[in-house]
Formats: sequence, C-alpha cells, structure tokens
Amino acid sequence: MNKFNIEKAVDRYRLFIKIEAIDIKVLSKQIDVPYTILTNANTRAKSIDPDVLAKIAEIYPEYGYWLAIGKELPESGQISPLTKVTKKA
Repeated sequence: MNKFNIEKAVDRYRLFIKIEAIDIKVLSKQIDVPYTILTNANTRAKSIDPDVLAKIAEIYPEYGYWLAIGKELPESGQISPLTKVTKKA
C-alpha cells in the first residue's frame, strides 16, 4: 500500500494546496478555473471535478497521477507533495 494514498481526490487537492503553499487566486488564473470553485474545494466541498485536477496536472505534472488516482509511480516521476518534501529533508 502506498503510504501517501489518500482516498478522496478533494483531500489530495487540499494537501497539495497546503504543502506547496499554493496561492489559490494565482492558481485560479493559471488554470482558468473560477476562484470560488477552488476555494470551495479547499474548504468545504465533498468532491472536486476531475477536469480541475487535470488542469492542475498540466502545471504540476509530477503530481498528476497522484492527484487523479491517489498513487505514486516514482519510477515514472509521478510523486505526491509529501514525497517531494521527504526527499528535501
């Protein structure tokens, strides 16, 4: 079992926002998704649209598989933000 397997995509999104210290306003402009959608997903939504995750993955390709599926493929460069932090430590 992958130690960074977080079941819900919205929870993976929240973790990504927190660990990467993402400015949601900036991300909103980068991926052309309304700020309110990203904020709601970060605070109270129970899910997140897969299309939003796909747009994030275009900017942060190393997290694409983890954001979508919840698993890492480090041999393919697909990691989670937690793995990135762990490697820096």
